Amino acid sequence: MGGGAARATGSPRIEVTDTRVERLPPGLGAVRPARPLDDSGRGLTLVDALADRWEVQNRVPPGKTVLTEIDLPRWLSLVKHLSVQGTQR
Repeated sequence: MGGGAARATGSPRIEVTDTRVERLPPGLGAVRPARPLDDSGRGLTLVDALADRWEVQNRVPPGKTVLTEIDLPRWLSLVKHLSVQGTQR
């Protein structure tokens, strides 16, 4: 994703910026699920589970931006597959 890499056709990019700097998110594949009483951590778990690509970039002024891409053609084929299964019940 980074370094000027071209996006895949049909891949929307979502960016979320956070001004908190005390904790940076873990890298790709290192996200742990939040514990039941944790105040945070669920959003990145969803990103890690649903996004095809994601990365964290530091930003100035202080903070970070999480960039995600989702391959829409893959998701559309999954939805179509699930809807066909639903009609066969």
